[in-house]
Amino acid sequence: MTWLHPHIGSWYQDREQGAWFEVVALDEASGTIEVQYFDGSIAEFDRENWQQLTLVGAAAPEDSEAAYEISAEDRWGEEFNGSARDHLTALAMLEPDSYPAIDDF
Repeated sequence: MTWLHPHIGSWYQDREQGAWFEVVALDEASGTIEVQYFDGSIAEFDRENWQQLTLVGAAAPEDSEAAYEISAEDRWGEEFNGSARDHLTALAMLEPDSYPAIDDF
């Protein structure tokens, strides 16, 4: 059996159970891997249990954010046209350009 290293944001399929999930957190100190299944449920594996899973790498499902119950329009506003992410950098998606409570001073 080939052991797959977990990577945050990567999707995997457990071939034994047929479940699809995304790795959402890694804790190197405790050696745990937190995953979120397509249905929204959360699970945690330690490294030993992870190695025993029969995993294959998988592409993200077409609606991979369905578990978060956030529509594209809610996430990007009414002006969503399907390419809103194209002009945003990773940093711009994390931090707004201004902080109203601080910039007012």
